[in-house]
Amino acid sequence: MLCEWPEQNGPAYINAKEALTKALQDPSSDSARAAARMAFAAAADEAGILRE
Repeated sequence: MLCEWPEQNGPAYINAKEALTKALQDPSSDSARAAARMAFAAAADEAGILRE
């Protein structure tokens, strides 16, 4: 996500980077991990690469 992401300026991408950073800083936090998953999916959707 940090090196080769199709859309690196969108709000979902920025939100996902922040959420993933928080989840990495506190890996025991279920809520941080859930937020990171949701944010990542939103960023993938924004970039047009989400697969369901």
